[in-house]
Amino acid sequence: MKMPENAQQEHNHDRETRLRFMHITREKSEALREFWPEVEKNLPRILDDFYKQLTAEPVLVKIIGNNQVSRLVSAQTMHWGRLFNGHFDETYIQGVRTIGMCITASVWSRAGISAVMPSCCHTSQIWLSKPIAGRPNGWPR
Repeated sequence: MKMPENAQQEHNHDRETRLRFMHITREKSEALREFWPEVEKNLPRILDDFYKQLTAEPVLVKIIGNNQVSRLVSAQTMHWGRLFNGHFDETYIQGVRTIGMCITASVWSRAGISAVMPSCCHTSQIWLSKPIAGRPNGWPR
């Protein structure tokens, strides 16, 4: 079903406003795509560490269930792939909304995200320190 034109314009404006708020530019989208192979290579370890920490808490095992980790890893991998493809299209927005509803449901989920961040930062520091022809130091900012 096609969205009415004024609703589509409002939706596009909302998307553009969010991207501007997050400082997502075309250059940063390109940088995300360039960085994705490094993240993708490290993502299994990052998610494994994250879910080991998560499943060490009995209350969290009750929330996510005993047999859900592989499904959650798959969903997280897809989400990260959409994030780093740099397109921020409707598929990405819907995925973020879905994840946001899940995160809102649990303060533990927000704490879990903070547990993943050090690994992500470490991976990006290693990648940015590698000399790559044509890439200025500290690119992108």
